[in-house]
Amino acid sequence: MTLTRGQQMLFWRTFRAAVRNLNIADSADQTAYRRQVLQDETGKDSLKLINHTTDYERVMIRLALDADDYEMAARFDIASERRWSYMCEVCASQIGQILGGEILPATYIAGICRQAGFAGRLVDGAWWLDLSLDEIVKLFRILDTHRRRLLHRAGYAQLRFDTALSYRRDVGGQISSNVVGSARRNAARPLRIS
Repeated sequence: MTLTRGQQMLFWRTFRAAVRNLNIADSADQTAYRRQVLQDETGKDSLKLINHTTDYERVMIRLALDADDYEMAARFDIASERRWSYMCEVCASQIGQILGGEILPATYIAGICRQAGFAGRLVDGAWWLDLSLDEIVKLFRILDTHRRRLLHRAGYAQLRFDTALSYRRDVGGQISSNVVGSARRNAARPLRIS
């Protein structure tokens, strides 16, 4: 997948800051610097060839460091953790929807972290800052397994995790799902959780 327009704009803005900071004025030297950064960080020589996650993040860390923007470099350095933590929060929210109540994903996840023996603690809604990437991935697997078991117990056929899915439980206990942000509904099979 190619970079989004927003990613491209941020790349070029950070690239310009880096060449300014490194005093690279000549256009040919700037092109050579850009290609060298892409080659060093991704093994590819064109912006069109890098993927929109890990390759992009490595390039952005390098450019941010060259531009002396350490805050941006740190943000891109924890991008995988942020992605996985978002998926954990969506999964916890879906568990709450399946159970028919509203839960606060951060509070629920902090409780799961305590049960699993992880060092995570809830600070201003950010539960994942003390966890390693491996622990966050394990936590997602724990949550996803619980979500799948709840759905399986209810006879729900679609067990695959999707951040765009939302579940709704009616007064009678039946569950239906829909795709968030879309008019499409997947109410073909209402379910009852026993």
